Amino acid sequence: MMFDFDFLLTSDTANGILRAWWIDPVMASISFASAVYFFSYQEMRHGTSRFRNWHEFCYSGDGRCILLESLSAYWIGIVLWKTFIPPPGETIPDGIPYSLESLLWLIAEVVSGVVLYDAYFFFIHWGMHECKYLRIFVHREHHGETKYLEARHVLHHSLLDGSAQVLINIMVQRRTPWGDLKSRLARALHNIIVTWMLTESHTSSPYPNIFRKHCTGVRNHRFHHLGIGEGENIAESGVNHAYQQFFGYLDSTKAWYYSKSTSTMKTEMRKKLISIIKNCAQHISDMDKNQESYFNPRFYTG
Repeated sequence: MMFDFDFLLTSDTANGILRAWWIDPVMASISFASAVYFFSYQEMRHGTSRFRNWHEFCYSGDGRCILLESLSAYWIGIVLWKTFIPPPGETIPDGIPYSLESLLWLIAEVVSGVVLYDAYFFFIHWGMHECKYLRIFVHREHHGETKYLEARHVLHHSLLDGSAQVLINIMVQRRTPWGDLKSRLARALHNIIVTWMLTESHTSSPYPNIFRKHCTGVRNHRFHHLGIGEGENIAESGVNHAYQQFFGYLDSTKAWYYSKSTSTMKTEMRKKLISIIKNCAQHISDMDKNQESYFNPRFYTG
């Protein structure tokens, strides 16, 4: 079986460099690296990092290798995906807005992609915590740092954990929820926003406070890391467990459902308990009457 690797030698320069197949992963890589290093600098600047300066950060194994290892694994996966999976369509629109209508369309593309990515990964993230084997063998590495949780730890995860995030991101980037091909500009903006939100949700720096101010999931994600450890009672820790990375409405819905279920169960148990007590009281009363009729001479005739 032969594979065609000619795509690695082309750059689509005849159609413009921004239409090359590799422009999306390049944008994602640059966005993630920029966000991680920006927030790492802010952490050192505000004294919330275990590193005191760039020299310590760059020459430490953690600071130097984590980004390189993550990007290497990411690009290997991207090349494999490009080799075996065809593109979603022959002609992908650029998505550059020329009117108010096209601008609103672009905004809808970006917002829907971010919301879908956040919603899909919520269930995978929830499953990785609920399933013992997934928690230990897949997701535990991402929760390895509990004392100095910083921006760079957004990239600290197992291969399967990171692959799940990348695959979900690719799937929501191929088409919009209404079935149209997603434009190139919407993809680029999506990658910039998602990588920034993920990094901001892990950083220990109080500045800049962009998405944490408005997005519950981004604001509570550090509580998810610092409040939940392996082997702890999950019901007693976390902020609604904070499985949703960005917005938090699914965490709130899950908490409401379980609280409602718990209340319903408590009400049913209370009713059953009252019924049992009444039956016991009636049974005791009947026994008293029977004993009274047995010993009381008034109940005997003849």
